[in-house]
Amino acid sequence: MTREKRPLLSKMSNIAPTSAPPPRGAIPRPERPAAPEPEMAEPGQPHTIPETAERLGCSPATARRRIAAGDLVAVRHGRILRVLESDLQAFIRASRRWR
Repeated sequence: MTREKRPLLSKMSNIAPTSAPPPRGAIPRPERPAAPEPEMAEPGQPHTIPETAERLGCSPATARRRIAAGDLVAVRHGRILRVLESDLQAFIRASRRWR
């Protein structure tokens, strides 16, 4: 019993060719989704760095840089950094003045 040999198909064979390539030097960029509207929390509620970054619409590394620069106030509990809701709101209000 012999097996019938089938031609190997490329993984790209099911994709239709594009009409024309983009102009030279043009970089197609996907549209960035809008940041979700932040939920309001109690004024004294602490947020983790990832939660703070999500509220600000940035990465956790950027939030940490803002804290290290002194732009955003954080409270340290041992090794853990927390940002209070009131400090986060103050930072957002201050940053909106420059937009």
